[in-house]
Amino acid sequence: MSDELKEIIKRLDTVVFLLLELKDKEGKMLLKEKIRLLNEAGLDYTHIARVLGRDPGSVAVQLTMMKKEGQKKAKEEVKTEVKSDA
Repeated sequence: MSDELKEIIKRLDTVVFLLLELKDKEGKMLLKEKIRLLNEAGLDYTHIARVLGRDPGSVAVQLTMMKKEGQKKAKEEVKTEVKSDA
């Protein structure tokens, strides 16, 4: 990768980080929420880790846990809907 491309990527990562910090004006947003937002924006775990200055492995673990939580909630909602219809 050329030095120029690396510099562009670094600047884009900085812009993404600053936009995220603007959203978190009071500094109360959890790391988990920041990871979720960046993932929903289309970034994969390696890019999220680079933007947040974290270890890619820990970001991958967080994403896996969030995915499992989402699946669990979806199952609970289906059960609730089935009971309501009965």
